[in-house]
Amino acid sequence: MDVEHAIRFTFNKGNYLMVTWFLLKEQKMKRILLSCLMLGVTSFSFAQDYEVKKRLQDFFFGLSFYSDIASLKKELKDNREFNLFEDPNRDERKSIVGSIVKDKNLNSKSIRNQLVILFSSGNGKRKKVSFKWSIDYKLDDLPTALVDCEKIKSIFKPYFTDIIEKEGVGYHQEQIQTSILKLDTIEVIIRVMKYNNYSHTISIEYNDTWKIK
Repeated sequence: MDVEHAIRFTFNKGNYLMVTWFLLKEQKMKRILLSCLMLGVTSFSFAQDYEVKKRLQDFFFGLSFYSDIASLKKELKDNREFNLFEDPNRDERKSIVGSIVKDKNLNSKSIRNQLVILFSSGNGKRKKVSFKWSIDYKLDDLPTALVDCEKIKSIFKPYFTDIIEKEGVGYHQEQIQTSILKLDTIEVIIRVMKYNNYSHTISIEYNDTWKIK
């Protein structure tokens, strides 16, 4: 190999090594950036999940989330503002039914309310849970019901991006407006039923899967 070919070979080889090194470095940086991005998304999702559950826990009378149904029932029995009902149509080992006498989220103009908590069957630690609080208003007090429903929406909607709005007519011709909010395993359903059996009803329903403590 003459001097000219040797210089050319060395130069080309050097360029190849530099390009290879640059590509490897770029791929490594991409992996680092992707890892940072995924970590950021996960952290944001965790923070959002935490904030939503914090709001839900506060709305549902400060009950201890991730507790078993016996513990929740005891908490409610110890709450002077809660009346526990016996419902012959439900299994008391998997359900709680009652009403709230007084609460910051209960309008004094409402005429009655009902709380229903359901747990899925099975002996495993993971349970599907459902909390539903329904509040009734007089037939001539639709404005109050609508205002209270919008207040509930304003508490939760800012924390959700997956939102579905629905309108329909029920079996008894009641007008139904529903907002369905979803985040990971969390589902929050906020509904207003106009002219529902001589009253108006708003409700908030929280569905989730818990790993019981």
